[in-house]
Amino acid sequence: MFVPISDEILVSSINDRQVENQHTAFFADGSYITVWDGPLEEGTFSGIYAQRFSAQGTPLGHQFKIDNDQSRSSDTTPKVTTMSDGSFAVVWNGSGEGDSTGIFARVFDASDNASTDEVRINQEATSGTQQLPSIATLSNGEIVIVYNSDRNAADPAI
Repeated sequence: MFVPISDEILVSSINDRQVENQHTAFFADGSYITVWDGPLEEGTFSGIYAQRFSAQGTPLGHQFKIDNDQSRSSDTTPKVTTMSDGSFAVVWNGSGEGDSTGIFARVFDASDNASTDEVRINQEATSGTQQLPSIATLSNGEIVIVYNSDRNAADPAI
């Protein structure tokens, strides 16, 4: 039986637009971060956003943008993982330099500042569509990212 542990919590402060593909990861202290995709502020395409919350569900700071290039088409299906030092990494599929349907990631520090630029993950498979990314933090602190690729219809790969 499902028993809620709190009331609903509003994640996006831009509540007049549709947000989708929410994903949440928890930090060691019980606080958490939620990522989602939704329309950019100017209403075109989709971008990736995040909001950090205390263990009690109180927003910490304001929602912020994860992907940094607003001149391209939609970025969607974000996933997030946390690290023991309070930093986190986000992966998503979208378009960017070198690939129109690829997998991209970015790392942020414990203060929500970007530690890296956007990185194209699918370095070898750039033809076809790469999609459905997933991300996890290993016990040694390294990050692993997997995704689906239809680089060759006869030989789909993960």
